Amino acid sequence: MTDCLCVSCGQPLESCNRVDFRQFKQVTSDCREFENGGEVCDCSWCGLVQRPRSGDWRENCRKIYAGYRAHHQGRGEEQRIFQSSSARNRSEMLIFNVLDCVSLHDETTWLDYGCGEGHFLESLQRLCPGITLSGCDHSESCPSRLQNLGINDYFPVGVDVGRKFDWISMIHVVEHFFEPRVDLRMLRDWLQPKGRLFIQISNLRNNPFDLVIADHGTFFVEETICALLIRSGFFVESVSDKWINKELSIIAGVDSNSNSTYVRPVEKFAGSNGLLESHCHFLRELKSEMRQMRDLGKLTIFGSSTGATWAATEFGLANVQQFLDEDESRHNSTHLNVPIRGPSPGMMNVVVPLESRSRDRIKAKYGF
Repeated sequence: MTDCLCVSCGQPLESCNRVDFRQFKQVTSDCREFENGGEVCDCSWCGLVQRPRSGDWRENCRKIYAGYRAHHQGRGEEQRIFQSSSARNRSEMLIFNVLDCVSLHDETTWLDYGCGEGHFLESLQRLCPGITLSGCDHSESCPSRLQNLGINDYFPVGVDVGRKFDWISMIHVVEHFFEPRVDLRMLRDWLQPKGRLFIQISNLRNNPFDLVIADHGTFFVEETICALLIRSGFFVESVSDKWINKELSIIAGVDSNSNSTYVRPVEKFAGSNGLLESHCHFLRELKSEMRQMRDLGKLTIFGSSTGATWAATEFGLANVQQFLDEDESRHNSTHLNVPIRGPSPGMMNVVVPLESRSRDRIKAKYGF
């Protein structure tokens, strides 16, 4: 049964280290509440952290995707990323970094697989106006955002596109795949012989909140995403954890010498067990901190994305006064029917559900 096999190396998961996440609430990848957590394990053969592909998990994903609505906190606008002293929308930041690595010519063809409403393609059109753009997602019809831009080359998932592309991008898509090696091999066949794959994913090494996202099935560090790509018939050209904080940016090419049906042996990532233990400890400590703050009154939560959603769900929405976000496009909006406001120095009873380094920076900046 496929739910008993690792989705990267194909080995049995029976002897793997399993972590019961029922001690934590889960959230969805579009930042909504969900039921208590399921199971996460790390493969004892290759070290990949993953959810067993059980029928229950697949049914949970089906429920989540039936009402999926990305970027609702920002009224449909893409999240802005704050790094150094500047803020930029996510897609622009990624594209500028890609352009630092390669040159795109006017004849370039680019497919965004899992394009959602089309934010990444919109930024590509603006920054690289000569290239030919296509989108692919689960919707049967082309998203209105793409239609308004005049990008009508759209394919629903499952349709044979019947052509090859110079570039295929996947922005936070691979972690959703039920069978990632199968899907990556399919996309390999959609690339030109010298085509490239661009992947953006969360980095489990410094993002404990990735583990509470109910519809994420696979949780990557640099070693395990590279191993999966190699097993899927790619060679890895570059990997960076610097483009966006807590994320990995990967450019890969087609390995013309790879037999796409052969699972290559790749060195095991040995640190997954320790990562799971460390992240579980972090989440338990944050829960404990919030319990101690309960007597001080309603809680103010910094952020309005995954960590903030999880903290609000754990604490109880009735006990949350407001969310704080530095992204001005989210101000005077609501998240989970709770207002989003801008942060101010010295605010009281504020919890900051971010990974340790970002948490320390925000607390020092605002004196929380």
